[in-house]
Amino acid sequence: MNRDDYYHQVVRLWTTSKEPKTPRVDFYRSVATKWTSASVALERDNDVALALFRRLVMANPDALRHRLLGFNAARRRRLTRRSRLAIDSLSVEPDLLGPINELRYEPAHTQILAHLMDPHRSPALAGSLLAAFLSLAGVPPESQPEASSDVQVSAECWLPGAGRVDLRIEVPRALLFVEIKVDAEEGLDQLKRYYSALEATRGIRSGHLVFLTLPDGEPAKSTVPHEHVDFLTLLRVWLPHAAPTGQEAGYLARYLKSVAVVCGICGQGQFEDWGFSRQNQA
Repeated sequence: MNRDDYYHQVVRLWTTSKEPKTPRVDFYRSVATKWTSASVALERDNDVALALFRRLVMANPDALRHRLLGFNAARRRRLTRRSRLAIDSLSVEPDLLGPINELRYEPAHTQILAHLMDPHRSPALAGSLLAAFLSLAGVPPESQPEASSDVQVSAECWLPGAGRVDLRIEVPRALLFVEIKVDAEEGLDQLKRYYSALEATRGIRSGHLVFLTLPDGEPAKSTVPHEHVDFLTLLRVWLPHAAPTGQEAGYLARYLKSVAVVCGICGQGQFEDWGFSRQNQA
């Protein structure tokens, strides 16, 4: 679509919009969304987009900005304190993986997850983060470790005859193998091979095979027993631990911001900078 055609399409949108028939907040939301779309479609020619907006919608765009900020403030007031802290954690800038272009790089997620759940490297938070992850993996409370010295977390572990598994988590009463997929599917009989290695290694401990993917990731093709956990669920149970102050909590918040961006539930920058759909999802 060339620029003139786009102008005409936007004009039709404005002229056919009936504000009295639309709730005011919804109207402002639609205007803001169309303005954002116009800026992108016009190849970031902000002067042209702004002139078009002023001519067709309102002469003073700051008035719309003030209304939108007031709407956001009202929505935040309706949240619980815990939810507000969670939103603040997702507003951290910059996120951990975005600046190095590794948001979707599986080995980076593998190493960070191993770091965060290892009590020897993250003593302040690893206990609570590991407990939450073990629960998602189906490990009952009575099988969870009682002391940090009872935990071993390793990344990129070679399993004889089965290949390299992303995470290996050992506690006295359970052994976990975790395979992580971001933009990939399960390899040929991959979980089947890991399950065989798990059964051969766990001894009297319970064995747990975990398949960690994005929310819309492809399920495993192998039919062996395993837990399918998605990053959005992991984000939900870990996010409360990112609210406290401290270096480890700050590191966790920056990583979870990367996870939220990959899962499509928040944008870069502060909450007020995200689009409406991202704000609503968050």
